[in-house]
Order: sequence, then C-alpha cells, then structure tokens
Amino acid sequence: MHESERRYGEDGGPKRKKTKHNSHYNRIHTEDMDTSVRKESFKVFISLINEAESFVGWSPIHLTKEVHKELGKVVRASKTRSGALLVECVNEEQQTKAVKITKLGGQNVKCVIGRDKELVRGVITGIPVDESLEGLIANIGNVKVKEAKRLKMKRDGVLMDSLSVLLTFDELMLPQKVFIGFMSYDVRVYVPPPLRCFKCQRVAHVVPELELAIYKRLSDDLAVYTAELVAIWFALSWLESNDRMRHRQVVIASDSSSALESIQLSHSTSRNDILSEILQQASTLIKAGFKVSFLWVPAHIGVMGNEMADKYAKIAAGKDNIDTDIKHSKAEVKSIIKAKISGKWQQLWERGPTGRHLFSIQPQVSKVVGVVGTRQQEVVLARLRMGHSKLNSTLEKNRCTA
Repeated sequence: MHESERRYGEDGGPKRKKTKHNSHYNRIHTEDMDTSVRKESFKVFISLINEAESFVGWSPIHLTKEVHKELGKVVRASKTRSGALLVECVNEEQQTKAVKITKLGGQNVKCVIGRDKELVRGVITGIPVDESLEGLIANIGNVKVKEAKRLKMKRDGVLMDSLSVLLTFDELMLPQKVFIGFMSYDVRVYVPPPLRCFKCQRVAHVVPELELAIYKRLSDDLAVYTAELVAIWFALSWLESNDRMRHRQVVIASDSSSALESIQLSHSTSRNDILSEILQQASTLIKAGFKVSFLWVPAHIGVMGNEMADKYAKIAAGKDNIDTDIKHSKAEVKSIIKAKISGKWQQLWERGPTGRHLFSIQPQVSKVVGVVGTRQQEVVLARLRMGHSKLNSTLEKNRCTA
C-alpha cells in the first residue's frame, strides 16, 4: 500500500483511509485541487530589480494599496516562494497595463506575463561567477533555454553568487545534460527552497474548521525533523486545552513522513525527548476521551490545512525573537560545529596566500577527493592541480628555458 494511503490510528498501526473524517478530508483536498476546466487567467509576475530584496517582508495592506493604485481592482494577488508578487488581472487589457509597471511602492520592479503550464527548470553547477548569463544561454546548443538565473548562497551572513545556475527550459521534459561549447553539464531537478528556514526554524499548526492558526519561531540551527515533531507537539498541546474537541474525531496531518514514522514506531534516533512528550500527551488525550489520529499528506499539492500551515510558518519568518527555546540534540550540535569549522576553513582558503593555483580550479573546500585511474595518472592530476608541472607557467616560475 502506498504511503499516501496510510494513516496512523490510535493503536499505532496503519489503516486504510475509509473513515468518515478521512473521506471528508479527501473531499476538501479534491476541492482544493479543482480538477474542473479552468477559465482563462491573466497573470503577471512582479519582482524587484534588486535580486537581494523581495516582497516577503512587505505589509500586505501596503502592497494591496500600491497594486490598486497602479491597476485598480484585480482578481487576487499573492506572494510567491521566490519573493515575487503574482497578480491575477481581470482581463487582458489590465494585464497589458501591469506589464508596463516599472515602479511599485517607490521600488524599481520588472514585470513578466505568467503562464499556466508548469515551468521545466533544472540546475547546472560549475559555471564561473563572472560568466555572462546571456552568453551562457546563447552558447547552449542542444536545448532551448528561456532564462538563466545565478543561484545565491550565504556565507558568514553575506549573500553571494554561487557556481550553480538555474535554467528555465522551453521544453516539455527536463534534459539530462546541456552542452555549452564542447563541454557537457549534468542537469539536476530544481527543488525550490522550503518555506521554513533551516537556520532559524519556524513552525505552525492550523485548525481549518475553527479558522485557528498558531505559529512560532524556535531556537536557531534546529533540524527540520525536530521542528516537525515540535509542530505536532504544539497541536496536541492545543487539543489538550480545548474540551470542546472531546469525543470528536481529530486528525493531525503532517507532510513529514519521518516524524510520523517515529510516532508509529515509538522510537527516534535523535529526538526521543520530544517524541516521549508527544506519546505521553497523545496517550493522556485518548484516555480522556479524545479520538486522535495522524495522517501523512504530500507537501505542496494543495491540501488546505497543510498549505495554511506552510503559509503561517512563512509569516513567522518575520519574527525576530525566539518564541520557544528548544535544546539541541547531540546530532544538531555536531552539525553546528561542522558548519562552523567548514566556514572557518573556507575563510582561510579564500584569504590564504598559498595554493592560489588550486584555488582558481577548486574555490570551494571539500573533504571529497576523487580517485580515478592508476597511481601514475593520479600523480599527474595532482601535479596539475597544484601547478607543479613542466608547463610554461612552472618553467617561467623556475626560470627554466624550454
């Protein structure tokens, strides 16, 4: 049986989703997905010219006023995962007007017409940061590329360009490779960054029936698995304080299969402390007459409650202070230490006076060392990487004549 066809009952075992509540839940799911024929829409994406900024931190009231000032009444507007603004216009005339907007709220913006079909996007790695993206698109020979965008990375709190480039293909399927000149690059599937920040974790749980949402910021540098368990813990805590839910069927839905598996098995390799609280609280609720079940749902496919939880977790990103302090596990402490060491190592490698020839080839530090071929071939490759070879640059350094 597929994972999406399982739910975890009071006895911890998998059951088929035939209950009245689950049927109702699936009905909501189907309505949200809306499989009926959709009428034509007129969408426009508005993004800030400065890629380091986004609309995420903007007030929704302020944004609404600015959009109405430029376009009048629109069908709807929402913030996208990338920080852009998606505006659905009333008609084609309003869409044409929206595309011509150059300023919104005093900020320079660019506008493009949105399309309904899903974009085919992939990532290639190893493109130098000084490489022109326009030239890159022009020199890709085997497939059509509509757009290229340099992906960012954050080091020591500073946002900088990475060696990875996001390509938007004018193709029906994602190609396995792209050819730039005589070189080939593997294309991997682009996975959008999660709504939840991996450094300063935020969580949320919602009760759609009661239009209730609770969202909190947790301690920094917690694992996503920990945050998922804490969100379930919060949901149970809220349930315990609400007697009106007694003797009613309650389903706690989560998109974390690892968290639900830990609850089912009553075992966690890293967070037995939080899991024990969850199991104890669930047991207390069941004894008190609450009917509690757990349901796994796929992420980002339109399930109402899950999408609302992600939405409020994103809103919690605006919080500067920690609401709930969660102690780190040993594994999380090790990850923090490793990240700090890697960051320090990268700083020394970037600022050090030696090894500049290898730095030009391998700017990112890594413990991974590729071993290919015979020992003799490895010696040749090692000398080339370090710049100790009988080539012109080395001969000139040693003042040798050919």
